[in-house]
Amino acid sequence: ADADNDGSYDEAVTKIEAEIPRVHIFGKGESSGMKKWRQVVKDVTELYNLFTCEDAEGMILTREKFPEFAGRKVTWDHFEKTVRDLEYNQYGASISVVNKFGKDTMKALDRFQDEIMDKNYKEEEAQVILTTVHAAKGMEWDNVQVLDDMLDFFVDKRGPVQVRIYRDSNGKKRKARVTTWQFAFKDFEDTINFVYVACTRAKKVLSLPGKLTAFL
Repeated sequence: ADADNDGSYDEAVTKIEAEIPRVHIFGKGESSGMKKWRQVVKDVTELYNLFTCEDAEGMILTREKFPEFAGRKVTWDHFEKTVRDLEYNQYGASISVVNKFGKDTMKALDRFQDEIMDKNYKEEEAQVILTTVHAAKGMEWDNVQVLDDMLDFFVDKRGPVQVRIYRDSNGKKRKARVTTWQFAFKDFEDTINFVYVACTRAKKVLSLPGKLTAFL
């Protein structure tokens, strides 16, 4: 871009930055807050290295971060299967991040660190509050958007597409095609409690993604 183009480049950058909300990371302690997210970034980085590992035998994960896999090489597929089969739920969200962004995982992490973690907005300055379910216990906000990362890893498969009949605001019957999902939970009660806490934090408006709506 031309530095002398009457400021249009600077205006474009300012506009892009303005579109990124001010985010506050809520909570303190080991399982929430900034300390939690720093650990998540480290975990995702190591899992991305496993995801992109070209060695057919995989790689050895750090003992401190992944003690269940210490001392032996694992591949990405084996890691995913073991986490699912043995319900090592603490790794589910990190796996979902890598699966979602694939080769762009590190770019996504860099953006998250630059725009959210490094800016470290205070709660009163923020437009959005990012919190884990654990940290949100006992809290309420007017508007809550629940994410479905807690479910992504436990989606067993897509179910059949169903046609449902509903009435619109004018009372007219309409049809809608709805994708259903099948979920694989062994510890179903704990999962229900987890989702319940997330969905009862809203005082006025609760927004749910389609997958979570299907689960409920």
